[in-house]
Amino acid sequence: MDAELALLHVDDIKPHEETDKARLRRVRESISLSRTLFKPVIVDRQSYTIIDGHHRYQSLLSMGHKTIPVVLADYERDIGSINPPRLSVGLEARKVEDIVLSMAKRGPGRVVLKESSNVFVVYRDPLDVYYVLKPFVSDASIVDDIFTLVIPPRLKASDIRRAGSHGSLLPPRSTLHDTWLKRVSIRFRLE
Repeated sequence: MDAELALLHVDDIKPHEETDKARLRRVRESISLSRTLFKPVIVDRQSYTIIDGHHRYQSLLSMGHKTIPVVLADYERDIGSINPPRLSVGLEARKVEDIVLSMAKRGPGRVVLKESSNVFVVYRDPLDVYYVLKPFVSDASIVDDIFTLVIPPRLKASDIRRAGSHGSLLPPRSTLHDTWLKRVSIRFRLE
């Protein structure tokens, strides 16, 4: 298969996740030093929502670039799966369960909460789970007596597009898209 490359205006591209500040700083420094972009941002062909490359996009945006090289992806053809992250939440599992259960919408998403030997399963709208837990997601380096491993529901292409179109960003690294397009490389000289 061939990758379709394009230059898109920054205003047309829709992020769906926040970026990690430390990682954003490293990516921006790397791009600034080389003045070259070696990997394009991968966007959904239908909605221009970012699939992979939030840190590259935000770096180029902060550097004042108006157009960004992208590779256009078709979810049905180019994406193998969208894998959920494992979130460390700085709360006890019962508290996480209460927060998730208190959400108004009910949906098909399966949330698994694990705390020592306790396992809780809750069903809710997948995007709502990410949004409601966002303030409680702990940095992996934080060691705390009270934390729960949360395995949120799998997101679908429609969920990613919905998050991108609403502008309500998910926590950093909320999705890991399995796609051959991550192997695409370019040498795009930045001016």
